[in-house]
Amino acid sequence: MRLTLITLAAVLVGLGLPGSASAATCADYDNQAQAQRAADTRDPDADGIYCESLPCPCLKPGAGSTPPPPPAPAPEGTSCGVERRAVKTLTDQGASRVNFVAKPTTIAALRQLAAPDVARNSPRLPGEFSTYTVKVRLRSMKIEDDSDIHLVIADPTSATRTMIAELPNAGCVGDAGATSRRKMAAARVALLRSCGPTRTGRFGLLTGTATITGVAFFDVIHGQRGVAPNAIELHPVLSFKATSRCNSR
Repeated sequence: MRLTLITLAAVLVGLGLPGSASAATCADYDNQAQAQRAADTRDPDADGIYCESLPCPCLKPGAGSTPPPPPAPAPEGTSCGVERRAVKTLTDQGASRVNFVAKPTTIAALRQLAAPDVARNSPRLPGEFSTYTVKVRLRSMKIEDDSDIHLVIADPTSATRTMIAELPNAGCVGDAGATSRRKMAAARVALLRSCGPTRTGRFGLLTGTATITGVAFFDVIHGQRGVAPNAIELHPVLSFKATSRCNSR
């Protein structure tokens, strides 16, 4: 019996089946979802999304002699914006003092918060150290010039009571902490998986509902679509979960 088990183990290693020590790429798995669940997969470009495409490297974190790669730079042609970018992407010095324990609230309540005196180059301000979770109605979205997804959300009880949530491009948040990078990237992927691809520079209308978690951010009002009276946003969004079918048109 012992000889049979040893022989079987040798065959499995030789074949490079999923879960064996010889697995070299995520293509060794039957499908991408299986690869993403495997214990030996890693995030090759450090954007928080594991096995985005096949094949991709599979290596248990800390194993082997190759250290994890540094955060990926923004892809060529990706514009990451300038105005308060560090605050928007949790790469500012004040990000370490943000309370990431999300407080359940409503869009109506957030729209009533007092706005700080904000300028286009302000550091993180009072009111921007809190994280909130809201249940929302999805209204519209587009990709901005700074590569963020601009998502207009509304209170479930009033389609006209809106505010903005923004989801940065993973290539623009490389200096953020690893956990924050992973959450920002995962939220953006979850939105696109739920609602489909979005347009650059042109809003697509949405229907559906979701639960969103993000860090409070106060923008400068400049006529942006869906802006709240106090210009509060959830920026960046750290979690997106559709709670009904999302349709885009």
